[in-house]
Amino acid sequence: WPIYWVNGDNVRVVCPQAQETKTADFTVQNLSLSTNNYTLTGENTLLWGETDEHHFYTFYPKERVYITEEETGTFTVAVPREQNAEVSTTGSESEGFTYTAVDMSAAVMAGHVSVNRSEISEGEKITLPFRPLTTALDIEILAPETAIFGENAIDKVYITSITIANPLDNVDNRKALAGGFVYNAGANAGEGSYELYNNTVNNEDAQSTFVNVLLDTPVCLRTGTNDKLTVTAFLLPKGLPDKLRIMLNCREDTDTGNMKVQSKLIKDDKDTDFI
Repeated sequence: WPIYWVNGDNVRVVCPQAQETKTADFTVQNLSLSTNNYTLTGENTLLWGETDEHHFYTFYPKERVYITEEETGTFTVAVPREQNAEVSTTGSESEGFTYTAVDMSAAVMAGHVSVNRSEISEGEKITLPFRPLTTALDIEILAPETAIFGENAIDKVYITSITIANPLDNVDNRKALAGGFVYNAGANAGEGSYELYNNTVNNEDAQSTFVNVLLDTPVCLRTGTNDKLTVTAFLLPKGLPDKLRIMLNCREDTDTGNMKVQSKLIKDDKDTDFI
């Protein structure tokens, strides 16, 4: 999949063979949306070292990189358990609104490229690779067909956040959905490898069996309309449980702030339990 950068995205580049400064942080600026060309600006500059072969390790976003072993290409990165999704809206009141919520800063990516400095001409660009290190879980929430809660029926609900967690009956063997992991960026022919890492000192690194996606603005779904909310949550890259529980944290009214929590079993196209 192509990566479409936006102004303000920040990346970290580590080169163990560089002179003096081994790590540089850059920000995407002057983005051209038509060509996806951009420039990187930063306080540090990486300079060629004395050896010919240089390894460049790349990370997005830079805030998710905590511990590094530069010489071996091994780093500790984290998928956050608290994700702050920005909501965008399309559609109309008559045809129905579509709300899309995603926190792209939780879409952890990394990469590795080896370059021989003797084969690079002055001014020649080096292409830095990025590959996803997360599982992207897309959740689609539709407006109810009819009013809910019987005699106290309501015709719209405000969703404030979504929680993804392990099923309640899986207490003894819950798998982590978010947290830190040790990533070897240079392993497996550049594809990398990873193992879980738990640092209880840092909340981002601590293993979590749930992920909260907080919407930056409540989303209103109106009964009997085509309103829908599509949420993308980012989870650890592999080893997820066979079942997940998705909880919608809602409130009836934006003024009173009364909360209701709904949890529903969802089946896939083979009619087997999935959520």
